[in-house]
Amino acid sequence: MLILFCLKLKFFLFRQKYSIMDFSLSELNTEMRNEISSALDLLQQKQLTIEEELNKCNKKNDEIHAQQKEAMREIAAVKRRQLELQNDIDLSASYLSELRKEEKILLEFNTNLLNDVSELEETLNNLRKKDDEDVQNGIKKLIDAIDGANELYEFYDVNMCKIGRENLDKEIKQRTEEYESLIIQKEQLQTTIAEKLTEIEKHKEKLKALPSPILMKIIIKKLQADRTSLLLKLMLLRAKQKMKHLFIPQISEA
Repeated sequence: MLILFCLKLKFFLFRQKYSIMDFSLSELNTEMRNEISSALDLLQQKQLTIEEELNKCNKKNDEIHAQQKEAMREIAAVKRRQLELQNDIDLSASYLSELRKEEKILLEFNTNLLNDVSELEETLNNLRKKDDEDVQNGIKKLIDAIDGANELYEFYDVNMCKIGRENLDKEIKQRTEEYESLIIQKEQLQTTIAEKLTEIEKHKEKLKALPSPILMKIIIKKLQADRTSLLLKLMLLRAKQKMKHLFIPQISEA
């Protein structure tokens, strides 16, 4: 009887011991499971945040490059327009110089015509004093010559050349104003480009401050490896817990 009582007491104490161990292991597994889940969530959030920041930086960098290309295209267009205006001004100046040369030639021709007309009028007056048929024919020829000279004088009207020169001066002035306006636009574009380049340098510094893409990949791989390791630990704990539950009933039956 005493031996039976001792065996029962020993069995009772043994069950009490394993009940306490079972409760402690269950509480420990719950805490570890919660810590592992929290760590996994935190790692996932960090990974998503890093990937989002990297995408934002890449998008902003692409936008800045597009703006820079657009600004360079505008500068090239302004330079082309500036060269066209400069060529137009040079051509207009050359044309004006040619017109002034022609005006000088016409003035000399006009002076010569006036002298010729004066000589013809003087000759006509002298011939009018004579009253014969030859003189009349000569007078007629002289009148025709004077009429032809007058028509030629009207054709080479100096006033028309002056009007053409004034119109050309106005056009040159207008083209010069357009050229000055383009220079102002070019300066404004250069200021804008300088600001954009400063902004680009700032973003480059921000990008430099971030880890390199290779380092980011290494960090992401490490996070994934840590996550896999934690999942394996969690699975191991669950397996141990199942083994413990299987082991305790066998002891109880014993």
